[in-house]
Amino acid sequence: MADNSIIVVFGGTGTIGRQVVRRLKARGAHVRAMTRRVGAAHRLFDRYPGDGVVDVVEGDLTVPQDVAAALDGATGVVMTHGAPYGFEDGYKAVDYGAVANVIDALNGSQEGRNIKVELMSSIGTSHSDQPVLAWKFRGEEALRDSGLDYVIVRPGWFADGNEGGVRLRQGDRVEYGQANTDDIAEALVEGLFSDDATGTTFEVFTEVGAPGIAEQFAGLERD
Repeated sequence: MADNSIIVVFGGTGTIGRQVVRRLKARGAHVRAMTRRVGAAHRLFDRYPGDGVVDVVEGDLTVPQDVAAALDGATGVVMTHGAPYGFEDGYKAVDYGAVANVIDALNGSQEGRNIKVELMSSIGTSHSDQPVLAWKFRGEEALRDSGLDYVIVRPGWFADGNEGGVRLRQGDRVEYGQANTDDIAEALVEGLFSDDATGTTFEVFTEVGAPGIAEQFAGLERD
């Protein structure tokens, strides 16, 4: 995938999504961010440096037609969305339903089958009965079964200020700990452009002495 591809970011105004947009713009990508708060998104993204372009489109992740329209002409997708914690009615509709809407839209078009989809999930999804993690895991499973090219990223607990760099792990052991939000965004953006990351599920943490991210991508086991 070239840096000037059209990358659609869902959840682009969130904690991680805004850093993903910033990194993509800095590397010259054409970004399309769907949000329900167009004005606020423009004010946020217009401040970011870089040669890339950020188009903001209005839409709702739970509305299939909005998702399909946002994906028109896209060559890559990054999903960093999530329902507010404690909003249990939203877990099914947002954490799982938005993934299903993306899959349906892409599988409904010939061009969509060539698009790489990256999903930010969470550590603990594979062995937790918490409703939010259970619905995130169903979203992961739907993407793995979709036939699309994908990357599934499970961040550690958001906590900036940790020393170190990006550490990728596999196995979903929640005791691995915390991750700086910028390290999570780096893993998402670099994973989108890495062939080695395609078809993998991995966790992201911040760790002193972590190897280079390209080296870690090359060592990942595919799902």
